[in-house]
Amino acid sequence: MIIIRSGQTVERGNLVSRVASSSLYKILSQISDQSFDPDLIFSAFRKEIPAFVDEYSIVLLKASIYEPVRRSIRMNVTDIELYNAHVENDTNSIELEFKIVNGGKVVITTVMSPNSIWTEEAKEDNYVLSRLIFLLVGRAKTTMSLKNIMFTDRLTGISNEASLGQFMNKAISMGVFANYCSNFVNIKNMKVINSRYSDSIGNVILTGYAQKLSAFAEERGNGIAARLGGDNFLVFIEADKENEFLEFIKDIHILYTSCDDVPVKVDSRVGYYFIKKGDGLNDVMSNADIACKLARNDTYPDYVMFEPSMMIHTLKMKQLEQNIPDAIKNREFVVYYQPKADISEEGNYKTNGAEALVRWGKDGELIPPGEFIPALEKSGLVSLIDYYVLEQVCVDITKWISMGLKPVKVSSNFSRRHLHDAMFADKVEAIIKKHNVDPSLIEIEITESYEAEDMEALKRFEQRMHLLGVELSVDDFGSGFSSIRMIKNIVSDTIKIDKSIIDGVGDNGSEDIIISHIISMINSLGKKIVAEGVETEKQAKFLRMNNCMNIQGFLYARPCAEEIFVNYLK
Repeated sequence: MIIIRSGQTVERGNLVSRVASSSLYKILSQISDQSFDPDLIFSAFRKEIPAFVDEYSIVLLKASIYEPVRRSIRMNVTDIELYNAHVENDTNSIELEFKIVNGGKVVITTVMSPNSIWTEEAKEDNYVLSRLIFLLVGRAKTTMSLKNIMFTDRLTGISNEASLGQFMNKAISMGVFANYCSNFVNIKNMKVINSRYSDSIGNVILTGYAQKLSAFAEERGNGIAARLGGDNFLVFIEADKENEFLEFIKDIHILYTSCDDVPVKVDSRVGYYFIKKGDGLNDVMSNADIACKLARNDTYPDYVMFEPSMMIHTLKMKQLEQNIPDAIKNREFVVYYQPKADISEEGNYKTNGAEALVRWGKDGELIPPGEFIPALEKSGLVSLIDYYVLEQVCVDITKWISMGLKPVKVSSNFSRRHLHDAMFADKVEAIIKKHNVDPSLIEIEITESYEAEDMEALKRFEQRMHLLGVELSVDDFGSGFSSIRMIKNIVSDTIKIDKSIIDGVGDNGSEDIIISHIISMINSLGKKIVAEGVETEKQAKFLRMNNCMNIQGFLYARPCAEEIFVNYLK
């Protein structure tokens, strides 16, 4: 090994003592520097080459890097030209080869002018210079690999959060930060894509989507797109390109040959924030994130612009979240009941069931479910509330019987997250047996799922409930992508048709045809049907004509306190 220190010569050749300047020593000292910048170093190194070139009439000096292509005997070749006088005759040349650890090599080619002679001194000096170039190349490759690891998302190949922070800090230092808009982007139907095709194909589609975002940001938005993790991205672009970006993201399709050669539509949710003077990185990230969280809510559109009032909403949510444990302890949550009705006789609806719904009574007021349910979900305490409600249902059924009333079947809602609790069925059974309630009066209601693992867990849970005598209901049927495809696989006794597909029935349109066929299929499979969100007699008439005799909705009854629901039983 040849070691060069400032002010020293080398054993082979006189190049360093004769030619090297203080600039060259500085370059060499940076080979092991952590802040090594290959482009800057090679640029500076090229400036030192003329002394050597002039000394020996060199017309070409280049490094060729040969690296094996993964899982192949082929070599990928990268050429770095340090000097080229564009002389075509290259017969008077020397090639020095240096091995590299990945099985490849670096070949340094030095070409003299045709009339020059390679003296021993010239060969020795060429060896020294070639060795230095090899060290520079090796350090450059290592540095680029490290940068690639540090600043690139491994799955998609686009920038990661570290790279995003670097870009934003540069925008701040240049005084152009307020010229940008921050977009927190979430793929709306990623779970659907994974379920329909597979996780591996889903990753390919995710990668294609990410690269489209990155291409837009870099080529059209003078910005950057970074993957934050999962199916979440931050797209940081110039503000005057925001409208163009929102139009672009509405129509992203990814073609994957195994997907029936049909481009897969990727739907997005976006929360965006126009940056203001004085904003920092945290403001930009959190404001866009807050807007995107609202875009996930069904009551908001898919693209939401941040407004200051949203911060108040977020703080309120955090406060509610913090108050939930004490609210459970103090039994502030109360159970309301929404009656279900048999509408088989026109004008003579009869209560034939109910759904238990949770309400939060705080400081003499009821907090709307739309405000506290997301907080429950986020905190993970929704699981406790589900059991809390079932317990209260059992208490109320026992009370009704003691009053001499004939109770109806009551459905109690449970989050899908329970399906991955091995003790789920045991906990439900323990509560029912604790209060000695007839299991046939209890129905467990779970939102429709399109995930394969949920389906398997649901089958196991259904088997346990049937052994106990408890029926199962699938909620919100029709709101998910895969509903029609999964009718034959649904494991439940009752299917509740979602309000979103009931709203438009009764107008003799295409929706009437679709819903009538859905009802017919469900009836043919021997499942019970309940139509949710029925609000008009027109809807009820359509359902009756199509053999759906059970409804739930404001047409018959709104959710009410237990003492009012007793009147329906009477």
